[in-house]
Amino acid sequence: MLTIGLTKKLGDYLGIKKLPPYESPFPSLHSWHANLLIINRKKSILFMHDMSRYSLLLYGIKKSDVKNIDLLFVSNLREYLTFDGYSNDQINTLLPSGEWEYFKTHDRSVLGSMNDHGKLLPFYATGHLSMEGALNPEEGILQKGLIRKLNKTPMLCSKKGFFPKDRLKELL
Repeated sequence: MLTIGLTKKLGDYLGIKKLPPYESPFPSLHSWHANLLIINRKKSILFMHDMSRYSLLLYGIKKSDVKNIDLLFVSNLREYLTFDGYSNDQINTLLPSGEWEYFKTHDRSVLGSMNDHGKLLPFYATGHLSMEGALNPEEGILQKGLIRKLNKTPMLCSKKGFFPKDRLKELL
């Protein structure tokens, strides 16, 4: 079962009034967090894997996309993981078929990492730090260059530094 911890802002945008608390004391391989961000005046959703801090950004989300946000997440994550060099077996391990559950956010460390990404995204998106990873209007909702830049950003968790892309490969 895939579990996603939603921030209050994203829960309100998706029309989910009351989110239950997260039950499990430990994150699982199928546990994610999600937040609503505004990038260049467009609503975007940043998903972050709890254990690896691997990220997926859906840029320019419209209200009509809200109805199928789970399918949008899975299809775009599957496409991006394939682009990033993961095998079908690894992708199927990460994305089980079946139920989805939304919960309140439950890990302040993941929220802090998401906030760090949220602060870096405007610089990455405009190409201020480097043109690699700048927003490309032709790519549409799945900004592969920008996501690649996020997943190559070093993270610090429990006093250990790592890269999200490498951590996810270790887990799979």
